[in-house]
Amino acid sequence: MVGTFGITAVNVVLSMFTSVLLARYLGPEGRGTVVALTIWPALLAAIFCLSLNEAVTYHVSLVRSKEKPDETNRVCATALAAQLVTAIGATCCSLLVLPSLVGLDRLGDLWLVMCYAAAFTPLTILDMHYKSVLQGRGEFRSLNVNRVCQPILFALILGVLFALRCIRVETVLIAMIAPLGCSVLLGFILDGARMPIWDGVEMRRLLGTARRFHAMNIVMYSSAEADKVIVVLSMGDTSAGLYASALPIGALGSGLVLQSLLVLLFPEMTAATRKEEQARILCRHTQDASLLLVLINGSMALVCPWVVPFVFGSDFAAAVPVTMILLFMNTLKGVRQVIDRAMRATLSMRFGVVSEAVGLGCFVALGPFASSFGGLAGIAVALVLAQAAALAVMATSAVKCYNLKCSDLWGLRPETGLRLFKMVLHDVQRVKSSLSR
Repeated sequence: MVGTFGITAVNVVLSMFTSVLLARYLGPEGRGTVVALTIWPALLAAIFCLSLNEAVTYHVSLVRSKEKPDETNRVCATALAAQLVTAIGATCCSLLVLPSLVGLDRLGDLWLVMCYAAAFTPLTILDMHYKSVLQGRGEFRSLNVNRVCQPILFALILGVLFALRCIRVETVLIAMIAPLGCSVLLGFILDGARMPIWDGVEMRRLLGTARRFHAMNIVMYSSAEADKVIVVLSMGDTSAGLYASALPIGALGSGLVLQSLLVLLFPEMTAATRKEEQARILCRHTQDASLLLVLINGSMALVCPWVVPFVFGSDFAAAVPVTMILLFMNTLKGVRQVIDRAMRATLSMRFGVVSEAVGLGCFVALGPFASSFGGLAGIAVALVLAQAAALAVMATSAVKCYNLKCSDLWGLRPETGLRLFKMVLHDVQRVKSSLSR
């Protein structure tokens, strides 16, 4: 837990560092242009990836719990073959769809976006595959090394470009692709330079599980990106740049907490066989998440009026109210995602689909109206209402499924803090003992 949280903290710091560099050098309008050009390839890659990464984690976790190395190797090699086919198909589909999404006002950037998507889509799918394999096998040290590789290289490349005064939209896109390729290469090495094999039976199992995850993932990703799409399409590059600078601080607590807890939660929940054990794991993680999110996001909201202009520059002072609202929204969203992830690990996807659909429906109904009257702050308020509705649905589903009380899911009490402190202290002692040996 300490190692995973530590690497997540490094990633969050590096993400803030790169956001600051881009904001200070490109300004609100240039930062918004980068968002506008990269949002569609990312959205299409998520839609066309078929959710094989989660299916891989699920099946690798299952066979690992049976302690059958040969079966684990066969699952991993078959999954790699499936991911390679998916990467080729997703890239072709993305390149066909992109011209109609970019828009007439950005036709001059179409070739740049197409080149970016041609590299980004297959590399992203393969990168997710290797991370899923390492997570499913429980090799968290290797996984954390792979997780930190890309943000470190991206920060280094941006730092060099900043020193050479070469930060432009084109060079930023190249700086995004190069670390992604290195992360895929590192994943290939950490996975033992495994070659793909085609096992028809295992392939059908993987695709069957992926199909169950995919509808949920499309709804979830659409819900996560809907606000950015509305900003990009209706409010111009300057507003998109302000919003893009508010997002990393607004997601600071959830990024630190969720990236760590979800990595640990999924294999643990998958390996649990009894419903009582699953309920205990679910409650422990939601309690930890709610306490940590309130502490971190609440602290950030207090200092936000000074931090945002100081970090990003005075041009970004207008992003302060949006950032504070997003911090509150991400607290609600974070707790919901932990519950959702736990239930998905047991293949109970319908609750998450309903929850995400409710949240997305609320935002689609409120978002355009709120943006026309309240601008970026209006969009953020619409997100809060949508996430509150989605969390209510998700928490109610968990309570009914596991015969819990609503109070079992919240961690705003002394015993939760004491348990977290003891857990961290135990992990620190283990790290010291390992280093001494």
